[in-house]
Amino acid sequence: MCDSADDQQAMRSRLFIRWFNGYAEKQNFYIRTAMVMDEGEENYIAIILQRSHPQLQMVIETFDNVMEQFKANK
Repeated sequence: MCDSADDQQAMRSRLFIRWFNGYAEKQNFYIRTAMVMDEGEENYIAIILQRSHPQLQMVIETFDNVMEQFKANK
């Protein structure tokens, strides 16, 4: 989750994704990102998993479900 103390969380998220995309072994990892609003503030969240994780699909689905719950509880 990107720090939102100074309203620079969107920039931090973009920078983090750029760093990740520049990583030489990024093909070994899966990244999923989301943005949820909480009390009018944007929160940028990411999860990174090894593609070889035995429960990769379940973790991704859980992440997506949790993000949808945050979005539904505006």
